[in-house]
Amino acid sequence: MPLQDLQQERRRLLDFYDFATNAEGRKVRLGGGNFATVWKGISKTTREEVAIKIIVKNDGTGAPSAEANPLHAEILKMVDHKNIIQLKDYFDEDKALCLVLELAAGGDIVEKVGSEGVFTEAAAVKYCRQILSALAHCHKRGMVHCDLKCENILFASKEPDSELKIADFGLAQLVKGGNKLLSGRGTPEYVAPEIIERTGYDTAADMWSVGVLVYTWMSGVFPFYAPDHDENKNPIPFLQQREILFSRIRECKYNEAYIDKVSDNAKDFIRRLLQKDPLERWTAEKCLHHPWIVSNTHALQPLSHKLDLVRQQREAREQEGVSHAFYSILLNSSSASQSTPLL
Repeated sequence: MPLQDLQQERRRLLDFYDFATNAEGRKVRLGGGNFATVWKGISKTTREEVAIKIIVKNDGTGAPSAEANPLHAEILKMVDHKNIIQLKDYFDEDKALCLVLELAAGGDIVEKVGSEGVFTEAAAVKYCRQILSALAHCHKRGMVHCDLKCENILFASKEPDSELKIADFGLAQLVKGGNKLLSGRGTPEYVAPEIIERTGYDTAADMWSVGVLVYTWMSGVFPFYAPDHDENKNPIPFLQQREILFSRIRECKYNEAYIDKVSDNAKDFIRRLLQKDPLERWTAEKCLHHPWIVSNTHALQPLSHKLDLVRQQREAREQEGVSHAFYSILLNSSSASQSTPLL
């Protein structure tokens, strides 16, 4: 279905799509955060099931929300790749931007690994290959996703061989002509050093995030993290946690002991991406030719985890009333401490 031109007469979401409901007659919520909510929907004409992302245009204070920018839709219109969530339609309503997206019914990678009960290095290679293919497509067009993380790696269905889909381009930006981006965007555990240091960043920042993803998949823990309690078991305030985390990212030192049982090629792949100097980081196109990606002889035995710690962290944040989408925009928060004025 061709995308409609926003310049024509104002169109309304509910003229073309219904919200799907459950047995109790309630709308089916698929996810969301502080400024955007995703619902299951149905096309009135084709009866196709879709995901409807509704992004409010202000944050409650009158300031525009980070995602409620028509550029969000324009960026999705630029990409056409089987491993990227497809934009089917969009509506610029008075109080919200409404995106109609391909429905990824298989959940995210943490949910998939949890439901299958096993995670192998071979599976990680398969998923990473699809991510790299999608990123190469984006980066050729000057597009930086800015928020690659486990929660944004979805699957088309619950079938074992389902295609992977990169989702949530709400923080994506365009970079042209060798210029650099400056606005701090991303999720703290996944952001590159140059974003924290505000030295300017480009597509190489996405590649750092891929390195974080693969390390996490191989080990079950983040390469850079901050404790939430001190040695006396007292809670550490969030801003202090973030300072500790960012300090470790700046140092670019991660513990290889957590990945000592994976293949040497996997370790080398991670090293190529978790490079502090973005010029030393491999591109998506180059990574597609790395021995870890092109080999078909990967270990099939289960890794020693099922991304349980990632799942537990997400659940803990949700219990605190904070969604993963909120953490994605904290880098732009005006409440950051003086020692990190960019964030």
